[in-house]
Amino acid sequence: EADAPVANTCVDGQIPLHKLVRDLALPDNYERPTNRRRLVGNNRRHYDGRYQYRSWRASLYHAAFIFFVMLMCMGTWISFFAGTGSIQEPLKPSMSEVEAYMLSERSMDSTKKPLCLVAFSISASEPRMMVLRNMCGKLMSWIYQRKFTLSPRAPNYKGVGDAAEAKAEEPPATEYVEFIDIFTDEGHRVGVYALWDAFADVIHDADLRFVEDMANKMTTMAATDDRLLSKKEDDGLCLDDELRAMAADKPDEFCITQEQIDQFELAFATYDLLTALGHPAFWREDGMVKVKGFRDYASDPAACKVLRKWAANFKKERKKTGNPFAPNCAPTTDDAISQDTWNTWWDLYDEIGRNQWVKRFDCTKFRRVRLHYDRSQHGNSHHRDLMMCYTARANPEDLKIQLGPTVQRRGIVKGVFVRLKDATTAHADATTALYKKHGIRPLSRGEARRCHARVVSKKIMIQVGKTKIACVKVKECTPDLLTVLPPKFLVNNGVADAESADESGALLKSANGAVEDFQHQGEEAIIPLELLTPLRESRGKSGGMNQTMEILNFYLRHHSSTMRAIKKNEYIANATKAEANARPTSTTLDAVPIPAKSKTKDAKACLLFAIFDCRHMATQGYWDVVVPYFYRYQHLNNPWSRELAIDRPVAFVQLPQTFNSLTIDNDIFDMRNEYLFRLANNIRSGVGAITSCGTNAVWNYDILFQENPLEHRFNEDTMIEDTASSHDVIIEGRKGVYHFERLVLGARKGTTDYLAAVFRWSRGAVQLFWTTFWFPRYKYIWPYAMLCVHSLPIVGITVYLQLTKLDRCHQTAMTQRLGWVPCR
Repeated sequence: EADAPVANTCVDGQIPLHKLVRDLALPDNYERPTNRRRLVGNNRRHYDGRYQYRSWRASLYHAAFIFFVMLMCMGTWISFFAGTGSIQEPLKPSMSEVEAYMLSERSMDSTKKPLCLVAFSISASEPRMMVLRNMCGKLMSWIYQRKFTLSPRAPNYKGVGDAAEAKAEEPPATEYVEFIDIFTDEGHRVGVYALWDAFADVIHDADLRFVEDMANKMTTMAATDDRLLSKKEDDGLCLDDELRAMAADKPDEFCITQEQIDQFELAFATYDLLTALGHPAFWREDGMVKVKGFRDYASDPAACKVLRKWAANFKKERKKTGNPFAPNCAPTTDDAISQDTWNTWWDLYDEIGRNQWVKRFDCTKFRRVRLHYDRSQHGNSHHRDLMMCYTARANPEDLKIQLGPTVQRRGIVKGVFVRLKDATTAHADATTALYKKHGIRPLSRGEARRCHARVVSKKIMIQVGKTKIACVKVKECTPDLLTVLPPKFLVNNGVADAESADESGALLKSANGAVEDFQHQGEEAIIPLELLTPLRESRGKSGGMNQTMEILNFYLRHHSSTMRAIKKNEYIANATKAEANARPTSTTLDAVPIPAKSKTKDAKACLLFAIFDCRHMATQGYWDVVVPYFYRYQHLNNPWSRELAIDRPVAFVQLPQTFNSLTIDNDIFDMRNEYLFRLANNIRSGVGAITSCGTNAVWNYDILFQENPLEHRFNEDTMIEDTASSHDVIIEGRKGVYHFERLVLGARKGTTDYLAAVFRWSRGAVQLFWTTFWFPRYKYIWPYAMLCVHSLPIVGITVYLQLTKLDRCHQTAMTQRLGWVPCR
């Protein structure tokens, strides 16, 4: 029998007892109230007083909440209608058919398009373990069922006799498939570069089973974990005893030397210290700075111990002071490292590292590595050549320290860093004409990005001859910019501490404008606006991805085997019958010219661009699942034909996000987003209405036969570039596909970081709505029509809910005004 409720637990003691307990538990002498209408003062909204609106703002918020909830509900109801989400296209080929087609010599003609697979990841502030976990995952994505993606599954033996004694025939070397791994570091951290460099040394010509075992130990990690979960204590090293013994006991099987392990462990231990030192030469000696780096001391146990001690001391003192050479931090008295080396390191840090001068310039490194998997396999293509790339965008340190809120501005405004335009863009001819007009030689993209400065004035108009030119004043010019600019643009020969504007160059002397526009502001040069473009056009994730597209353009144009395959196809298509039958040589392919602009928009090759956020780790089989979605049968009516073609209407394939360390029961903030990834995306995929979630997506881009092979750029208008870019391709008539298989494992964020991400997504959605409906790039009427079609029914439902009783006792103010009798 239920106990009688305490009076204080009821709302003003007005909830009847029979509403709180079952009828069987009521006492025999209990009398039900006959009239429960509440008429105390103006508090007449609801019977129990729980849902009272204190002001008109609360009422407006309630109405808006009901409006958007009904919008979501109606969208869900519509998705369940008959016919919605039905797939009406033919089945896709299997991965075995794609492999047979790409590796077949018979299909290597001018009709087969080369395939370039790119695994891309981006990081800004993630810790070292997340960076390493992401790099291991991208390597695992190339493997499936003990073989590499797009490799033959069975050996081909020559001759007769015992197959074990027969010599296995090597698979045909495919020049039509290329693998690229790109890591973009938006934080421009030396520690990330050192870890990437050491990791590339470990995997080069090694057996990936070692990386496989290490990746298996990282599957359930959280974003805050700083060591492998199999390690009991934090000793500052990465590998546990099992992995270290594996590499030491079987050096011939895994092909990993102890020196490579020591370099890798040293890079992991000094991750934060190298980032604070601020120059790549602290890790690896380069041609411009003659400094002995940490990497050179990896084979010296005593020196490694000193460097690890330095890293541990800096980790303790980092919150107090950011100086790695502070007292009680750097063990400069230890004899394991010579005093001359300590002095050289201090000079380098004091001159360049302290002010983070390296961050003002791009950093791009390429490494070609050969991957093996299980060398004991016979007749299997157990090796692949992988081009690895590390890139970091120019990010001047004072951009955030000195400018404050101005760093969020776009365009060429006061406080923003600008650079000279390059002559390798789509408008190369117009840029070259501008350079010729102002007496500047045309610059490549790499040269132009080193010629930058900070704007210190608003736009000013300067009279030059009979025309006025819009210019801006700049300071903090790089040496490359001062070298390229003609003397007429310089103020006092580029010296910023001039005291008078009368000593300015010829361009300023010919000015004819307001006096306040030409007051000296410490500028070093005055440059026309038509020559400038922002150094960082977008400071978010989309800007980093577009920077990667520019790097891919350079690589595809000059060093890629994909471009050589395109040249081969062009040679075969334009050659005579006798020339086509003969295999073209390297000299012949080098002689094939690349046009500045393709006459047609026909794709000559396909680039599949996979995106993995730094906190996400791909697993084995990822590419084998995704690649078939981008192919189709050329002859659907011929069941014997296995000729394939790129399915261009498929713009991207999205996979769900998964967090192994977070169960549904503990997912308070819905980080797993189960409704979207389990139900909604499966329904939307049937009509091609999938939008990308940023990570775990593979995009399909065309490679053209021209100077800039890749023309695609990600949307930079909003904070949610994934959704905005999805809308762009959907409006073009293409579609997205959803594959529900958990092949990417994420490391969950902390509560604070997740709430910040939710705020960014919400803000980006508002930006996307604003830019789409009020400043549309696609000027159609249907967005406004659809808005009205959705709004009118929802407004009607909202009014209906305000006029109707919510249940037998809870009423709205409108129902009370109409005199409806409450529940009895």
